[in-house]
Amino acid sequence: MVTAANELPFPDDSFDVVISRLVTWALPDPVGTFRQWQRVLKPGGLLIYLDSNCYFYQYDDRALAARELVYEKTGTVHAGEVFDPTLCDEAAYDLPMSRFDRPFEWDNIMLPRLKFDIIAQEISYPQNLLKYGIYDQGYSTDFLVVAKNGKALG
Repeated sequence: MVTAANELPFPDDSFDVVISRLVTWALPDPVGTFRQWQRVLKPGGLLIYLDSNCYFYQYDDRALAARELVYEKTGTVHAGEVFDPTLCDEAAYDLPMSRFDRPFEWDNIMLPRLKFDIIAQEISYPQNLLKYGIYDQGYSTDFLVVAKNGKALG
C-alpha cells in the first residue's frame, strides 16, 4: 500500500508502535504526519524514529563547516562514494525540517505540544568523531527518539 504520510488509511488506535527511519527530515507536512501517527497509535503506544538534520547546513554556518570538514578529510560527503549532492540539496532546501537544528529546535519542542512524552533520546554527533579521525563519514547530527503517545484514553 502506498499512501501519503499525513493521510493514513488506518482506524484510530490501531497500532501499539509506529517506527520510522530517516523519513521525518523529508516530510512536507511534519505536524500533519505526527498527528496521523498519534491518531493511529493506541493511547500509551510508542513512536520510535531515527532521523538526522541532514540539510541543516544550508541554514547554519556551524553545520556547513562540519560538512566541509567531511569533504576535506574524505573528498566526498560519504566516504568511499563519488556523490554529487546538488540535486538533493536543492530538493531539501524548501523542506520544513531542513531549517531546524534537530532534535533541539523541532522535535523536543513539538512532540510535547502534540501530546507525546519523550521517554528516551539518543543523539550522535559524527562530525565530532570526525575531528579526531575516528569516524570517516557523516556531518549531521543523528538522533533516535522514543516517545509515548500521551493522548487520553477514548
